[in-house]
Amino acid sequence: MVLTISIKSQIVGISKIKNIKNVNALEAEQEIQLSNRLTIIFGENGTGKSGYTRLLNNAFNSRGDTEILADINKSDEPEEPECQFDIQTETGIEEVFYPA
Repeated sequence: MVLTISIKSQIVGISKIKNIKNVNALEAEQEIQLSNRLTIIFGENGTGKSGYTRLLNNAFNSRGDTEILADINKSDEPEEPECQFDIQTETGIEEVFYPA
């Protein structure tokens, strides 16, 4: 599901991903601040690093890997992934929910 964003001012970038739920091995309610220039995400195998990329690829029209995987450490039935994006615009920050 690709996001449909109805923001009236020019989008400058994504400043934060927050309130993440049901994405890879990422902890619930985790957030990550994104830089305007470069953001580096590192960690051990199986900790969910690729989850951020898959989340972005899935939410925004991308040719990259869009399959959001369930947490391999949980045996429960996977739930729908969700999060919020803080979108930086010319007039300030706007929150966008995924899925919309």
